[in-house]
Amino acid sequence: MITDPNGIVLTSLDLLGTDSIWALGGGNFWSSLYKWDGNSWNYAGKSPGGVWPDSGLDMLTSTDGWAVGYQGAIARWDGSSLVQVASPTSTNLNAVSMVDSRSGWAVGDAGTILRWNGAAWTPYASPTTADLEKVQMLSANEGWIIGANVVLHWDGTQWSQVTVPVTDSYHDIDMLSASEGWLIGNSNLLQYVVPEPKLTMNYTSGAPGSYFNILGQYFPANSTATLSVNGRIVGTVPVGSGGTFAFTLTTANADEGTYFVTASVNPTATKQFVLDAAEPVRPEDSPADTFDVPAGIALNESLYLPTIIR
Repeated sequence: MITDPNGIVLTSLDLLGTDSIWALGGGNFWSSLYKWDGNSWNYAGKSPGGVWPDSGLDMLTSTDGWAVGYQGAIARWDGSSLVQVASPTSTNLNAVSMVDSRSGWAVGDAGTILRWNGAAWTPYASPTTADLEKVQMLSANEGWIIGANVVLHWDGTQWSQVTVPVTDSYHDIDMLSASEGWLIGNSNLLQYVVPEPKLTMNYTSGAPGSYFNILGQYFPANSTATLSVNGRIVGTVPVGSGGTFAFTLTTANADEGTYFVTASVNPTATKQFVLDAAEPVRPEDSPADTFDVPAGIALNESLYLPTIIR
């Protein structure tokens, strides 16, 4: 067993290496930072009096790190002390995760989300009012936030709510990649695997004039999918809160041949269908949004044989 530093109650931990482990703890009037050097814990520095960034810690290097906490407190480690940084909120902050010295995020109670742009922390529009407990940034375009019955995902453009199979108050998250990780809640330990977006069709072939109903699943919730056929954009459709959408393609003007329909948000999914006069005309049977497949874009397979002259 390793003795904790000075009996301080430690609230957050971050590892840079086996001989560079950092711990944050609260005091009567300030927060203190401690470092494990491979042999013992040593006092590193503290925040100004009356400032308690004691809830979340993220160290970029041994001379650059961030701490957040009580009543919106934010402090930056400069190698010798925790220096107070202006905060745009008085709401308790619970966690911080930095992409690099110029980009990072902090989260807190009542759905509070803050963004660091390299010069200042500013509020960011939040899709929830739930208390947020943890944030983990995998890159500038991939991040996760968890909290009271909520999981949020950052795709590089916006934070959107993700549907999970169990309702719980989540306290910690560790994502291995953009599509796999673990969540810890009051009553559950969940392995989270993000299914690949997919499209399903009621038919994969039909005569020109057919209607094709298409269902999209596992897309980013509350986003907009751009629809294209053989590279030609035919429209957009809103993605619901469950990551699904539906639409219909009409082919009255389309030619015989092969078609690839793609729904693009980030990422994309593609499905193939064929128009062939020998197939039945597929009837209209769905009230979904309808988009026309234009003429002149069919893909046709041709066999070219060499010419031999004797």
